[in-house]
Amino acid sequence: MGNQTSTETLTCTREVRHIPRYSCSSSVSSFRKLYHNLSFSQHSFSSSSSPVPDSLLSSPCSSVRLLSFRPSSGSFYSATPSSSNGSLKSGLSAGTSSSSSTGSSGAFKRSARGRSLQRCSGSGFTSSPSRIPHASKLEEMKTPYPVTTKEAIFLPQFPIRSATCLTNRIMEERTLSSGRFGDVTRVIVAGKSEPFALKRIRKNVVIRFHTVQQVKDEAAIQRDFCVHPFLVRAVDSWQTRTHLCILTEFVAGGDLSTFWHQHGAFPEEVVKIWGLEIALALDHLHSRGILYRDLKLANTLLDNQGHLKLVDFGLAKMLGDMEKRTKTICGTLNYMAPEILQEEEYEASADWWSFGIVLYALLVGKYPVQPADDHTQMCEEVMRHRYIDCDTTQHSLLTPAAVHLLDRILRKNPVLRLQNLQVIKDQAFFCGVKLVSVYRKLDSPFGLLRKLEGPGKVAGGRTTRLDKTNLF
Repeated sequence: MGNQTSTETLTCTREVRHIPRYSCSSSVSSFRKLYHNLSFSQHSFSSSSSPVPDSLLSSPCSSVRLLSFRPSSGSFYSATPSSSNGSLKSGLSAGTSSSSSTGSSGAFKRSARGRSLQRCSGSGFTSSPSRIPHASKLEEMKTPYPVTTKEAIFLPQFPIRSATCLTNRIMEERTLSSGRFGDVTRVIVAGKSEPFALKRIRKNVVIRFHTVQQVKDEAAIQRDFCVHPFLVRAVDSWQTRTHLCILTEFVAGGDLSTFWHQHGAFPEEVVKIWGLEIALALDHLHSRGILYRDLKLANTLLDNQGHLKLVDFGLAKMLGDMEKRTKTICGTLNYMAPEILQEEEYEASADWWSFGIVLYALLVGKYPVQPADDHTQMCEEVMRHRYIDCDTTQHSLLTPAAVHLLDRILRKNPVLRLQNLQVIKDQAFFCGVKLVSVYRKLDSPFGLLRKLEGPGKVAGGRTTRLDKTNLF
């Protein structure tokens, strides 16, 4: 190709140099360098018989494409040199001149910056029919746009879903509980035979109290780390315009707190099973670097056989790889460990203190220290109170094994406190109970309670749950 180029083919302001042969394995930088020498002031293919420059046709790289910039639309178009003249016109928009040599070349460099050779070769501009996803896949890949800040801050734990779509799939039956942050409802999901529990949290309340990350951690923990027989697992989570939703399995027996207020103290044989079930659940969470931090009777649910499941991970904390302690003051006052009340750093031993309070309440029928107005006053009560005094007869109804266990767990110094499942299960109190049998739920706590006390027991003038629900 010489200095003079046919006007039917291409009009240039500078000499079009010979284009060397490049293989398909050429680097992107060489590809840019090749076209940097072509600065067009205007380009047009005026007639359908206009040939493509010989230097391009002679190139062995069949995937080379010519790129041009259409100033009116601001988008890129492509044309394959080996294609027909009609497609070449659509690629370079016949009769349209570019703004300047520098502008055209700069537009091309911006389009190629950061792209791989495969993208520059045209795979990113056109797609073969075999690569086009199915219509159902395209529908799933759609992202609601625009995404507001109120929605984006809860991603990806809470994907965005339409409330209209959820109404057709989920049918509410009755409200189980409600609070400041939201409510829990028993629901039926289309296509599923068993019921589920739907926890709905108000977005405006979460944002107002600055608990966005806390709610996201709750959904992640309950979905990914609660695969355990004594933990309530979340099967799905999403968000609407006003609420965050967590769908969990439904536990039909109610919470242990209600049963405890109706019944009072429980026999030690039943408390042994419940104690090991809670200990197994805590050990599972601790082994994965999670602090539960809200163990209490109200957060332990009962199934139809009386087995326990821990629920409500709103205060759970995921520790990092190098993080072993935390310092946040949270929990329920009469279950909080002394180190939390004293605003010191704490670890998994704080959960085992709450475990000791639960055992004390189940065995004795009351809390060792009644809840105070704030954590400062509660701290004074806890530090002043002597939980277990083995020299007195204040726990005469308990066996020595139970007194010894409570004394070892309710130690105000976390270093001296029992805080390991292997050590706790070897205590004399749990003698005769196999951990494997508890994990497999071979013994029913309700069945054992009925055998020990009978279904007609009345506590404090009120009929117990065993009579009201006819579980047996």
